[in-house]
Amino acid sequence: MLCFNSNHEAWCVKDLQVPSSTAADLHVDNVVCHKGMLAFIDLASGILLFDSTPGHREARFVAFPVLEEAHFVNVDRASSIGVHRSVSVGEQGLFLMVTDDLGHEPVLKIWSPCTDDDTDEQWKPCYTIPFSVIWDSEEYLAAGLPPCEIPSLGLVDYHDPSLVYLISGSMMFKVDFGTANTVRYSTFFYTDIGVGICRHSSIELCTWKLPSATTTATASTSKD
Repeated sequence: MLCFNSNHEAWCVKDLQVPSSTAADLHVDNVVCHKGMLAFIDLASGILLFDSTPGHREARFVAFPVLEEAHFVNVDRASSIGVHRSVSVGEQGLFLMVTDDLGHEPVLKIWSPCTDDDTDEQWKPCYTIPFSVIWDSEEYLAAGLPPCEIPSLGLVDYHDPSLVYLISGSMMFKVDFGTANTVRYSTFFYTDIGVGICRHSSIELCTWKLPSATTTATASTSKD
């Protein structure tokens, strides 16, 4: 792996030891850094974690939690659904946001890596909300957001993982898991690259900036 050493302002090569079975199947969609750890993200399977500090060579693969993938849902809701995934970096660590199916009802879930040594589980659930709650909210309907549409882009708030930001078409809206699942919205200008059809948010949408007044917010984005 080719790395840039900011202390010495020079490039260096580091050997990365990855199990052959993992390396053969890994497709890197994105790479993020958090607290000295590099996370190579394969949105189809999991995250390869590597400690970039000197003396560390072995990488650890953390598979995503097993989720159902629905091929259809109630006709009064979305017409079709797959599992949408994105990985966000927050103050408290990495967060996985997924659209899962529970009894053929789409559900938005937030997971974080499990740090408890007493369990074999690699991920722990943080928040869950059915999309029906979002779609039926007065704020969502008043905003004119697409009815019964599964957002294909989203990120977890850096400071507060109970807040997530989703995009449907040209509209960005916030879902708050902590206070009665309220929804706020703003016009989102990033519409010229087909945002609505992108399956994996970690690839296409990296960052945006949201002022306190979300109803008049504009967004700044960067494309990976």
